[in-house]
Amino acid sequence: MKAVFVDIETTGLDFDVHVPIDIAVAVLDLNDTSNLVTYTSCITCDAEDWILADPKALEVNGFTQENTRLSKKDWEVGREIEEFLIRHKITKDEAFFICQNPSFDRPFFLQLISQERMNSLNWPYHWLDLASMFWIKFYGCSYPAPTKLSLSKDSIARHFNLPPERKPHRALNGVLHLIQCYRHVTSWQTCFPPGEVQFMNFKAISNLQE
Repeated sequence: MKAVFVDIETTGLDFDVHVPIDIAVAVLDLNDTSNLVTYTSCITCDAEDWILADPKALEVNGFTQENTRLSKKDWEVGREIEEFLIRHKITKDEAFFICQNPSFDRPFFLQLISQERMNSLNWPYHWLDLASMFWIKFYGCSYPAPTKLSLSKDSIARHFNLPPERKPHRALNGVLHLIQCYRHVTSWQTCFPPGEVQFMNFKAISNLQE
C-alpha cells in the first residue's frame, strides 16, 4: 500500500476565486518507508488571478507575483503530476491520498487534474486527513470530550514535541512536515491520554528519516 501525501499553497482559501501557486506530492511505500519520492513545482499566476489574491494567504506563504511569473502553467504541472503518479503505479486499490484538510487541498488539486481524469487513471477516490486520524486515536473514545481543541497540523506536531512547519510556508516543506506528523500519529509507540483505552492496528512507521 502507498500513501500519496499532498500539500498546496494558494492565493487564498476560496477555490471558486483563488488558485494554487505551489504544490508538492510525495509517494511513500508503507511497507518500505525508506522508499519516499517527491514532486514539487510552483505554478504561474495570471495577473487577473493575482488581483483576487488574499493578502493573509500571501503573508503565510510569502509568495509574490514575481515568484510565480516564471513558473509552469497549471496544465503543465497537472501533466507532470500525472506522469509522476503513473510512474509510481498509483491505483485506487493500492494507494490513498492524504493531506491535512481535504476540504481545502482536494478542490485546489482538482484545478490541476479533474476528477473525471483521475477516475480514468484509476486513481484513489478517498482522501484521508491527518486531523481525523489524530482525533480518533487520542480523543475518539475519551469522555468527556475536550471542550476546545486545535486540529491544525502545527498543533498536532506540538502534541508530539515536533517543531512547527517552517515559515514562510512552502509546499515541499509542508508535505514533509505532514509525513513527519503522520509517522507519529500512526506509530504504536505514541502514548494515549491517561485513563483511556484505545486499540491500534496501524503498522508503526519508525525508520522514515526526519
